[in-house]
Amino acid sequence: MPSFDFLERITLSLPGHVLFAFLLSYVFAFTHPPLPGVPKRCESDHLDVVWVPDVAPSEHVAPSADFSMCAGEFVEVYGSPSNSVPASARVFDGVLTSFFLDTARNVLVYIKTIAKIVRPGGLWANVGPLLYHYAEMPHEMSVEFSAEEILRVIKNWFNLLKVEWRDCYYTSNNKSMMQYHCLHFVAIRNEKPSPELAPGVTG
Repeated sequence: MPSFDFLERITLSLPGHVLFAFLLSYVFAFTHPPLPGVPKRCESDHLDVVWVPDVAPSEHVAPSADFSMCAGEFVEVYGSPSNSVPASARVFDGVLTSFFLDTARNVLVYIKTIAKIVRPGGLWANVGPLLYHYAEMPHEMSVEFSAEEILRVIKNWFNLLKVEWRDCYYTSNNKSMMQYHCLHFVAIRNEKPSPELAPGVTG
């Protein structure tokens, strides 16, 4: 699994180590003239090279650190007691959510799941926009809460240490002028009991 290799095995400082690949990620990102809403600054921007991986996570964490990766829907994997992931593997010291909250049909279910899997005193850090993925899809449920409403719910199980807005590029070309306006917060899990999720509920 490539994700496992990137997180656990790649060490950039090994003698003779060669990076996996380089990608011309932006070669098809622009037309001439540029597509509306996706402007570029220079003609050569779409030929920029991206090296993969550019950072080796294994060089920045303790050898005993444990990453969790599991294919599947987030709430089904980490929120449901009836799955293949043991309960002991569903409690974490910290959870980082990047460009994630707005992938939910109902973000409240995501929040309750995160509250359930972060231990008291554990950290939750988030950055990402609120461009709800299912908002424009016919026949799909989509509950679109404001940032203010989301933070109010989070306060039930977390103490907010920092809340701010940041402009981010995500996987877009950082030389382009296309940005996301993102909600960034850092929160610590309080002692309030974990919320219960109804059986069969997904995000």
